[in-house]
Amino acid sequence: MISENFVGPLFNRVSLFDKKPKLIVFHRSGYTAHFSSGHHQTGYDTPESFFLPSKWWAHDWTTTRDAAQCEGVPWVDLRKAVESESGRKWVYVGPLVNVDLPIGEVDRLTGPDALMAVAFSQSSGEFATLLALHAVSRNKGEVAGPLDGVSILEYCDGWKNHGADIGFVNGGEFVKIS
Repeated sequence: MISENFVGPLFNRVSLFDKKPKLIVFHRSGYTAHFSSGHHQTGYDTPESFFLPSKWWAHDWTTTRDAAQCEGVPWVDLRKAVESESGRKWVYVGPLVNVDLPIGEVDRLTGPDALMAVAFSQSSGEFATLLALHAVSRNKGEVAGPLDGVSILEYCDGWKNHGADIGFVNGGEFVKIS
């Protein structure tokens, strides 16, 4: 049984967010909406389709997002940035976002301890590479490495420096800021 909190009173609209996201990131395969406490939601929409109604393949409910619920939410569109050499590199050396951090604070990866280093090195190589890049960034004295978290502002600024579009949701539109 689907609760009334999920399905609207007419049973033809489904709200996809139950709370306001803190950041929306668009990438080549869709979007990630970031919420507090590390929660996130992913989907296939682009900025062009994000607020448009869409039908689910399994039933006839129309899904919508309440534009008012996203009012003022910052967004970053990485699609253009990752097409450049600079953006492709930033994917690996840029920090992660922690939407709960105040501006200027960094959520540093502690360690890695010996057990974590072994676990990273035993993987398919992806994590070992990230761990090595993180160690290099620490040795170079960079503010945040690829396994550290930064605030929304620092995350968006970092991506903007590598060609991403950033902005805020205003009136159901993704408004770009320069």
